[in-house]
Amino acid sequence: MLSSGIFIALLIIVVFFASMLILDRFEILERFNFELSGPFLMWKTQKGKNLIDRIAKKKRFWEIFGDIGIIITAVAMIIIMVMVIFNAMMATEVPAEHAPRAQEILVIPGVNPFIPIGYGILSLAVGIIVHEFSHGILTRVADVKVKSLGLIFMVVPLGAFCEPDEESIEKTERIKRDRMFAAGPTSNLVFGVVLFIIFSTLFMGYVVPEEDSLMVMDVYEGSPADQAGLRRYDHIMEIDNQSLRSSEDIDNINVSITDENNDLRRVDVTARRGEKKLDTNITPGMVVVRIIEDSPAHGELELGDLVTHIDGEEIKNREDFRKILEDRDHDVNITYWRKENTEYRYGTTEIVREDGKLGIGVNYLGMSFQEGDWYATTLARPITSADTNTERVQNMAMYISLPLLGLSPAPEELTGFYEVRGPLSGLPSSAFWILANSLYWILWLNILLGLFNALPALPLDGGRLFKDWMEAITEKLGFGEDIQEKASTALTYIASFSILLLLVWSMIGPRM
Repeated sequence: MLSSGIFIALLIIVVFFASMLILDRFEILERFNFELSGPFLMWKTQKGKNLIDRIAKKKRFWEIFGDIGIIITAVAMIIIMVMVIFNAMMATEVPAEHAPRAQEILVIPGVNPFIPIGYGILSLAVGIIVHEFSHGILTRVADVKVKSLGLIFMVVPLGAFCEPDEESIEKTERIKRDRMFAAGPTSNLVFGVVLFIIFSTLFMGYVVPEEDSLMVMDVYEGSPADQAGLRRYDHIMEIDNQSLRSSEDIDNINVSITDENNDLRRVDVTARRGEKKLDTNITPGMVVVRIIEDSPAHGELELGDLVTHIDGEEIKNREDFRKILEDRDHDVNITYWRKENTEYRYGTTEIVREDGKLGIGVNYLGMSFQEGDWYATTLARPITSADTNTERVQNMAMYISLPLLGLSPAPEELTGFYEVRGPLSGLPSSAFWILANSLYWILWLNILLGLFNALPALPLDGGRLFKDWMEAITEKLGFGEDIQEKASTALTYIASFSILLLLVWSMIGPRM
């Protein structure tokens, strides 16, 4: 079944296309320099050509830019191909429910569930304009005629295009032609990197938490945290009057789990959800959140169990849990509490460890945490805020995965906890975050467009570059012009078809 949003979007597109067909039939579109190209409406104009000609006069600068662009596009081609091949290789390892769907691969605002319509249309339009405008400049640098410029519509403007004289392109010197092809992906990537620097420094560099705290990153269903009403992006300041300011604080928290009668305690929690204060109480302790199949603990413990003692020693925090297991090389007796209906029931079990391991993962209260300034710090300094190369890779992965994590646009319960300082502090909070989100989406989609267009597949820029490179290789091997053309075309189509198969396999492989 189609969702109501998708149905309405499709209906609007159908009505738009039908209306354009009628206007085209009566030659009304032609009067205003519009024409239909498949489902798209194209508006062609000669305006803007003079501006491109003026910019292109700095020929030496643009030639250097084009030469660097060929290298950048070649590197981007390798990166995106490694990503495509890796995803295809891992396809059968991905559970079917986590497999990418067709609409998640299409970069279409409103269709892709991760791309908000407003930010998506803005970012896509800017990205395509940057892409096509740079093609136009390098086209004129190569002394190739630009036949027209224009806009592409599908109900709303989706971007721009530059229409060069294709016959002149084929007759142009190869290096000039390759500069033209590389200009689009290079401009998107360079523009994205520039915006990355602006977003990280001018925007996120001045965002600070209003209070020191720990940020909740995940809450396991049925856990004490879940039952207390806590949820992702809440900020925890105190538990049982103990301040929480860092990961070390939570790993070493000293809150007793049971009282003098050996009953589970309830302790007070001071927290915030955006600007709203939260006061609740919770059952403290280490919660089983993962059990490895066929491990010693499998069948003995269950997800959601509250582990309180090992061999009679109380487990108050993660460090207690780690140290007690390290100190023992024998079987252990575990005391746990299991939720049955609405109440916890006491139990014990003897577990025979293998290689000193139980085979379980535990989290305090059934939550995972990051330090309160994690969001702003990671976006402001993704490289320098990390201590190891692994953390740097993780930070950059998080940086580009904000849409998948539900962090762009940043939810109000998150942004409400931060304040803005520095040169943009005079802006209303809502205006600041709209600008920040816009900037992030523009850089995100520009980098995505740059990488995607670097794929060695026709009709993408990377495909046209790849064809030229194959032709150059066959020329160096001494083949005639006829063979060069046929071989380079065949190799490019093979590469294009292979990439298509890899992308399709990434979607259907997990479902096989």
